[in-house]
Amino acid sequence: MGSRSSGEYFSTVGGGDDSMDSGFHVALFSTISWCLWQRRNRLRENQPTWLLKEDRDRARALVLEFFEACQSDSGPSVSAAPVCWSRPSEGFYKVNFDAALFESSGCAGIGVAIRDSDGEIIAALSQSYVDNLRKLKSQIVWEN
Repeated sequence: MGSRSSGEYFSTVGGGDDSMDSGFHVALFSTISWCLWQRRNRLRENQPTWLLKEDRDRARALVLEFFEACQSDSGPSVSAAPVCWSRPSEGFYKVNFDAALFESSGCAGIGVAIRDSDGEIIAALSQSYVDNLRKLKSQIVWEN
């Protein structure tokens, strides 16, 4: 088997689309490498895998989806009012928290920070909730 140039490799793996820039090729190479690594791990653990061609097609689809998302400006626009954090009084603590809900993936997360009157973080917490978004939303509604 003869050696191939990287251009020939990407032409074969990338589906022959020479109109893509080098950034696309780097992303495609990285994603294919990741897919192969996942395939190796699945084989090692005796788990089902895709055919190599399907890995290639999946990697290409993931990269195209990523590039389309980066070019799209149709995402939600959020305008926040300017916020200025103020320190708690001497001898007191202030607890700040925030949460995020990702309905498309069924995940959620919460973060908490506790600061003293000098503004130093005394304690912090970050917790993610995966696949329990419906349960979490019902708890939030029930407790509030």
